[in-house]
Amino acid sequence: MQNTPSLPVAIDVPIMDQEQFSQKIGISPDTVRGMVETQKLPSIKIGKRRFVNIAELTSRCLNDSGNRE
Repeated sequence: MQNTPSLPVAIDVPIMDQEQFSQKIGISPDTVRGMVETQKLPSIKIGKRRFVNIAELTSRCLNDSGNRE
């Protein structure tokens, strides 16, 4: 069985509103918006709104965890 890291913040949805995401992780909405605009956070556009792509972010984090020294 693979040892899966425990996450201090459980997020069980594939996408999340930027405002909700900022509240969940404890950073300002402006910081989240900036990270989305500079593509440091993966996002998806639905209609006129842009959401944080939690599924992609989780995948990136899990794939990157083995690349740390």
